[in-house]
Amino acid sequence: MSITRNELAGKKVYNPDASSVGEVTDIGFTLGANTPSLIVRAPDGSTLELPWASVSSAKDIILTKEVIDPAKFRRAEPAAAAQPSVAEEPLPGTKRFCTSCGKPLTWVPEYKRWYCYKEKKYA
Repeated sequence: MSITRNELAGKKVYNPDASSVGEVTDIGFTLGANTPSLIVRAPDGSTLELPWASVSSAKDIILTKEVIDPAKFRRAEPAAAAQPSVAEEPLPGTKRFCTSCGKPLTWVPEYKRWYCYKEKKYA
């Protein structure tokens, strides 16, 4: 049985000892690799990239096979790029997710921006 990106976004990730690893914000792919990674926001605010092979189960929560050492899975943060203040209207059916909480964003046409109702802020 497969699991979709939408089902993974926002799920809490735990080690086998029940310690928190963080929350899934996205899924990533590495060129040349044929398996995805979970992009996880750790409690300290850093971003971890966990290979799908390190997951033992995923349903209401995600469990890892072994205790995760955050330093081993820390993801390099991309340099902040200058972003335009106003986005072009998205194509119908386009979905975006909040980088902080992983919840779906809502397009607000009058402001031409994406909004996160959980975080109560524009993305």
